[in-house]
Amino acid sequence: EMILQKPWEMLEAAARDATEVIICAPYIKVAALQMLMDVLSPNSKITCVTRWKTADIQAGASDASAYELILQRGGEFRLHATLHAKYYRFDNYILIGSANLTSRGLGLAAEPNHEILCAPDDTMMLRAVERQILTKSRAVTASEAAMWANLESQMQEEREVLNTHKDQIRTWLPASRDPASVWLTYIGLNAEIVNEDEQRLSNEDIQSLALPAELTRTEFDAFVATKLLSSNRVNDVLRFGFDDDTMAWNALADLWHLDLAEVARKRETVAYWLRTFAPQIVNDW
Repeated sequence: EMILQKPWEMLEAAARDATEVIICAPYIKVAALQMLMDVLSPNSKITCVTRWKTADIQAGASDASAYELILQRGGEFRLHATLHAKYYRFDNYILIGSANLTSRGLGLAAEPNHEILCAPDDTMMLRAVERQILTKSRAVTASEAAMWANLESQMQEEREVLNTHKDQIRTWLPASRDPASVWLTYIGLNAEIVNEDEQRLSNEDIQSLALPAELTRTEFDAFVATKLLSSNRVNDVLRFGFDDDTMAWNALADLWHLDLAEVARKRETVAYWLRTFAPQIVNDW
């Protein structure tokens, strides 16, 4: 069986001994950029092109501090307003694909994105694309970089809360065995739930879901449905199915690092929630 390399492993191998480096990615996080800088020769000529948007900086998708890191290495930092390409060149070796220069994009996070980087055959055409990107980008001044850094600083607390929730929802699985309890907790009637364990578990779910306030029941159901389908773990369950399939149960146990009894309970709970909040998904499945 072919062993697939993580995007980071491909970048790391390509970066060693490179003298000219072009980095083009809409999202660049300073931790991932620092890892790449650590691999590169101190004498490498570096040009970095990215795309800063207010929403991206506010959400923490990109780090404004990447500018300082590139300049410290004597490189050039540029912005391209409509950049979507992920393009990396190390001398004459080119990698393209879907991977941004972030921990998730490079396969380094605990819950990484599913990305690809590959070395294409037609590098002449891509060098033309590179020239076009550089031509349509612009250099960032120190004063502009300071403005973006100020925005980043102002939004730090909100961004940390948002990113924490995004991380949590990736691995979240519903805790309450009775989905009806979650609605009661949301509307402030948690005390009406007879079982104390259910009170506690439904509270945990409400905190994990981080829903907007004052939703109607229809809106609540729709939000919860999308939160369920945003969870990697719920998608694991949908992928393996609900049938009494020993191979699927063992696969989930290995994936989640849980015993079979716990996997069975969590799969059953997911089924309860999907039937309540997203019955059409269950029916389609």
